[in-house]
Amino acid sequence: MAAAATGEEWALWLRLAQTPRVGSGAARTLLSAFGLPGNIFAASLGQLRQHVPDETAQALRAPPSGELSLLCEQTAAWLAQSGNHILTLADAAYPVALLSIPDPPIMLYVKGQVALLSAPSFAIVGSRRA
Repeated sequence: MAAAATGEEWALWLRLAQTPRVGSGAARTLLSAFGLPGNIFAASLGQLRQHVPDETAQALRAPPSGELSLLCEQTAAWLAQSGNHILTLADAAYPVALLSIPDPPIMLYVKGQVALLSAPSFAIVGSRRA
């Protein structure tokens, strides 16, 4: 089982997830085209425009916001606590069941044992206001 993303890696995944106009669908398109988030942010505007609309490409080329820096600091503090992990679509420990849904999240925040995500499980789905 691969380890969860390192500090620099998860920060790039977080930046991708927080970039305006980049939803999970666009993120997966970009990840398919460029590989990891670092490659996406290193791509030229023209390269990005081949895969996403111009507004999205420009948002990806914009420098990270101060808000993102604060979020990264908060996330680093959370990760420093025992039992906290971040998994990305690139992690071997990412739950296979989630990969089979149409719109899997690109990042998961895990509190507890990562291995339990691969254990047999069940879900109950119902209405919040029956």
